[in-house]
Amino acid sequence: MRKYYLLAILLLCFCVQPVTAEVSYGTKEEETKLLPPYCGGPGGGDWRAILGEQILFNNHTCYGITKINRYYKAKGAKERRAQLEGALDDFSYSVSHLTPDFKLMPEIYMYRGVTYKLLGENAKAVSDLSKSISLDPKYSRSVAELADIYDSAFSKRDKALGLVTEGLRHNPDSKELKRRYTKFGGKPPFPQPYEQSADRDVSSKKEADKSPPDLTITPESAAKQTPSEPPGSTAIPAKVSSGTSAKDGTTVNPPQPAIGSPSNPWCRFCPDAVPTQDPSTSRTQAEPTATP
Repeated sequence: MRKYYLLAILLLCFCVQPVTAEVSYGTKEEETKLLPPYCGGPGGGDWRAILGEQILFNNHTCYGITKINRYYKAKGAKERRAQLEGALDDFSYSVSHLTPDFKLMPEIYMYRGVTYKLLGENAKAVSDLSKSISLDPKYSRSVAELADIYDSAFSKRDKALGLVTEGLRHNPDSKELKRRYTKFGGKPPFPQPYEQSADRDVSSKKEADKSPPDLTITPESAAKQTPSEPPGSTAIPAKVSSGTSAKDGTTVNPPQPAIGSPSNPWCRFCPDAVPTQDPSTSRTQAEPTATP
């Protein structure tokens, strides 16, 4: 009878142990409620359609987030460090096995940066958080975490304020960035978003295009202007008398009337009067033309 009891106990241990190991590594039902929607948390959604096939291999990210949550509930220093080291392994696995263009990569770098920060490895935390911001400048949590490190760990409040200012230009509605902007000494109003600045620049350019051109003639602009001439025409220097040489050495004569006579250039067929000398008056008279 005693043998049967021992056999039953061994079978019970064999069946329970794998389940216990899986729960300790995975997530419990109450822990799932604290996870992002793409890890099965509240909100649901077809994340495979939203994030692509790689979401199927993102389970280590979800395990890492669970261990970060366990860290805040752990009672002893040894347990807290164990949770952080486990989370670090999970986030590093995701970074090395998922492609760099995976849509959640900025968030994965942020979580690993926070893990380094909690472990006291601030230099590595700065590196990961900076990488996250470079992948997505609008991801405000990475900006906030990095600004906190510069302010608290390195005593560089000006650097922290600069990061928050830049973050607000990309994400003007972020409450956590607005709160830090005021905390780090930023003065109202909040920084103008980049999108509004770009719209204002485009609007100003359109208004400038609508304004009339400046036709004021200055000595400099007059010196640059050259008269336009029809193609193939030859320019005649102004005020050049008969027999005057042009710049190229040729003799230039003034233009003659195109029609009529010298005294009447507007009539093609009118004869011109011939001047004669009047002996009695010693005046030059025009000799009338005989009428046939």
